[in-house]
Parts: sequence; C-alpha cells; structure tokens
Amino acid sequence: MDVLEAALDQVGFAVIEDALDVAELASLTDAVDDFHRRRGGGTLHELGFLGADERFAELVDHPAVLPVVVATLGWNVFMYQWHARGDNTSDVTRKVLFFAYTYRWIRPRDDLDLSASFLAGTSPTRRQLLGDGTSAIGHWIPTEEDVPLRAAVEA
Repeated sequence: MDVLEAALDQVGFAVIEDALDVAELASLTDAVDDFHRRRGGGTLHELGFLGADERFAELVDHPAVLPVVVATLGWNVFMYQWHARGDNTSDVTRKVLFFAYTYRWIRPRDDLDLSASFLAGTSPTRRQLLGDGTSAIGHWIPTEEDVPLRAAVEA
C-alpha cells in the first residue's frame, strides 16, 4: 500500500504533495485574487467558486489528481465543493480551495453555479466531473454521455 492509499484508508482523504507546479500555483493565486476583488474584498468564503473562473475548473481533471481519484473511486464520480473553516485570527492571509470527489449518485447540497455557457466550453470529461449530466436519472443510471470518463478509463 502506498502513502496515498494508506492516508485514504486511515483518515479518508489524501494530500497530493506538489500536485501543482509553480506556474499553476501562481495562476490559481491570481484567480483567487481576481475573484476576491470581484466580490468586493473583505473576508471571502465562497462555496460556488468552480464556475467563477476557468482556472478553478482546470483543477477537476488535473493529471496529478484524477488518476488517484479514478484508482480509488472508479469512473462514476464528480467533484463537489465542501468547506470546513474557522475565523482567521492571524496576520497571515489564507487562500485555500477545498473540494472533493464522490460518487455521482451522491448529490451536493451547495449550488455549484455553473452556467450552460460555462459548461459548453469544457470537455465532456470535465463536464462529468463538474456534476453535469444528460438528466437527473443519469446520476444513478448513467448513459455513455453521462460518464465519458468510463470510456477513457476502460480504453
């Protein structure tokens, strides 16, 4: 059992060290800063951030992460946003994006705020991972169009 599998087994999550390179980290930091400015500054705790900037959506099928997700959960998954935060009482600004993957039949409680035009500009696999589908029933009884990741994994 490798370190990631052990972490998943013991605590239910894993941290993939150095998943983002320096350029990706800088781009995401800029995306957070841009989003923060658009929201008027101050404390920012936003559940529906994925559709706010294409740079956030690039995380859902990131090549350093998606293979671990598929190896752990399989192809019938999507990404949801979750949160666990406390007040920042330090002088250090924290910038954190929380999200997780789960099975498609487990639906999110938070509105993901993904417009049709935003989804239209993404790949079929990314749309699946963002929780899109051909119909509500497609989350429980998926068609090939609902889960393009399956064909990619089984190829």
